Amino acid sequence: MNNRQIAFGRLLPGFHLGVLNSFSDISDNEGREYDLEKLLVSETILYLRIFKDVVEKNFFHIIGFKELTLSETKLIPPHFDQDLVNLEDCKIYYDDGTSIDVTPEECIGLEGPIIWDADGVIERLNCFIQGKKNPMVELYKVILSKDDPRYLPPPGALRWDFEKEEFFSN
Repeated sequence: MNNRQIAFGRLLPGFHLGVLNSFSDISDNEGREYDLEKLLVSETILYLRIFKDVVEKNFFHIIGFKELTLSETKLIPPHFDQDLVNLEDCKIYYDDGTSIDVTPEECIGLEGPIIWDADGVIERLNCFIQGKKNPMVELYKVILSKDDPRYLPPPGALRWDFEKEEFFSN
């Protein structure tokens, strides 16, 4: 956030952060008590996977605790991963630990394999608020074609073809 604003979020299972659509000016918040119930009715505008140390090193202030309901944990969106050589090899991962094989098209709109540190969370939130594209989000969007400039397999890289049960190179 810029140096004058505070954002509110909720720590979710699996080191996910749900950023709430609730902001405040720093000068309005010194010594203030927060009403968790009032904050938690705000819409969640971003779900981010974060590094454990973001929580352990207290990068963000904890203002209270409220248990999650089962229905709230089910709102955590899945994320995808894609093999950067075999672009058709994509998986969607769910918070409950399950995954499914999918096509690249089914990954459109999902968060890629990004885990955010504290500075990245702030940068991502600033980009979101300002309506700008975040470079990390753009970099890790699903690649739909080998014509995409992000498709850069290592020259001569050996890959395993699971169907043919043999190595191949590009």
